[in-house]
Amino acid sequence: MLRRTLLVIVLLIQAAAAHAIQVGGFDLGRGGPYSMSDGAFTAPLRGLLSSNFAGTNFSGNGTLTPGYLSGVDLLVVTAAYNDSQEIVPLSVAEQTALYDYVRNGGNALILGERSNFSPLTNPTLLGPFGLTITGATLTDPNATVIDPSSAPFTAGPFGVVTTLTTTNPGWFGDVGPAITVALLDSNSQPVLAYAPENTFGSGSGRVIFSADSDMYTQNLTLILNSFEYLSVQVPEPSSLVLTVFGVCAAGVVGATNRRRRSRG
Repeated sequence: MLRRTLLVIVLLIQAAAAHAIQVGGFDLGRGGPYSMSDGAFTAPLRGLLSSNFAGTNFSGNGTLTPGYLSGVDLLVVTAAYNDSQEIVPLSVAEQTALYDYVRNGGNALILGERSNFSPLTNPTLLGPFGLTITGATLTDPNATVIDPSSAPFTAGPFGVVTTLTTTNPGWFGDVGPAITVALLDSNSQPVLAYAPENTFGSGSGRVIFSADSDMYTQNLTLILNSFEYLSVQVPEPSSLVLTVFGVCAAGVVGATNRRRRSRG
């Protein structure tokens, strides 16, 4: 019985590991070339993730709603529509849906832009989480990771990240409850931050924030490590855990009953 129980546990764990990751975001109409599901700028990124994470699926929606987000494991949204235009800012209802998604355990990658590129959209993406972007630069400075070992996606399974390439980035004026990960070389201002699970309340999900959308189209190791980090759901009493517990309990009870019968 013990062997059978262990086999069931292994099969359950393998089934959980094989769960296809549902990556969501804005569709082409709302997200433009930066749409995670259909955008031309993100096509290489989709290919990279699909080839490294089997079973990854991408979807897009014109509006962030609770119904749409309920089917998303990892949300990727950016302030940029194209190289010269921001997306339509999130409505109050969308901001609430976005925050509630994270608050209830959803993971997200939220990419803002420099303050003079997306002054209307940045607050609606970042404001619900207490972050602001106040900086703007038209140069392409590198950024340096403060301590690679301190963040799970700068020292992850795909390698260690020490330097990042940026494209006309902004910087955070306030990172709120998030943790600063990298600073721009040009002015030592924060450009990358993250909020681990439970930052926004017990059971809240993981979020990575960037002040430059293109940081996540250029830095290969950062992209892969981040996806690995964000594709793992926040642990909670799930059907998998309950099933494993039930199988183990049944095995123990069965073994105990057999021992009792053999002694009778």
